[in-house]
Amino acid sequence: METTTQLTTLNLPRVGAHWPEQGGIFIGLIPGQNGQPDYALIAPDHQAALFENVQWGPRGVDVPAANSDWDGATNTLVMNGAGSQLARDILQLEIDGFCGFYLPARHELRLMKLVAPQLIVDDWHWSSTQYSAHLAWDQGFDGGSQLNGGKDSALRARAVRRFLIIQ
Repeated sequence: METTTQLTTLNLPRVGAHWPEQGGIFIGLIPGQNGQPDYALIAPDHQAALFENVQWGPRGVDVPAANSDWDGATNTLVMNGAGSQLARDILQLEIDGFCGFYLPARHELRLMKLVAPQLIVDDWHWSSTQYSAHLAWDQGFDGGSQLNGGKDSALRARAVRRFLIIQ
């Protein structure tokens, strides 16, 4: 018995280049965590993906499942379940026909700054990674530091999305 395997070739753009078919800047390939597939991280270069003066979520509310340093998609879903207005707004985004947006985890956010600095305002941005019931990781893009800030602080946030690479 003969089996055939169909291979699909995906032509990825250069890292940091606009990927018209995916509606944003190709940030890079991210290894899947905990058995999840690898994915291409896409950052839309659209104003609707930038949020200003927003809070991470309710201060004092522990969201223990939002602690991944890489999986912003899962972090954002559990933030939403815990009452984060920011997470809710990002999950409801639709930009140029694309949906599935989320708040990047802290390492995804750092990578975005390295690859597509034109998308980042030199100011503090929220990541989706919780530090404690009162604090979440944020990224300072004027100096490059990652710190933990009060969840009720008003910072910026930028939405991203992913394109799964199934092997």
